[in-house]
Amino acid sequence: MEKFKSFEELPLVLNANDLSKALGVSIETGYQLIHSKGFPTVRIGERRYIVPKDAFIEWMKNNTGRYIERLRGLRVSKKILNLLILLKQTDLT
Repeated sequence: MEKFKSFEELPLVLNANDLSKALGVSIETGYQLIHSKGFPTVRIGERRYIVPKDAFIEWMKNNTGRYIERLRGLRVSKKILNLLILLKQTDLT
């Protein structure tokens, strides 16, 4: 699985596969996140869900603390957790 190295590399809209690559988690975790309450998902048709890039970045900025705790429970690497902590401390605007 090829991972994204920066926010600029993300597509304009993300799917579960893109989310899993961006966060370094499994595709199953990407789907769980898409269906999580409060996550900025847009439903298209019966089964397709997408996440606008800008909404994802804003969600990350506002929810990283809670998400870090959730990822710790899923045994995500310390490198990813440290990246998310750094992101939380960075102003993306």
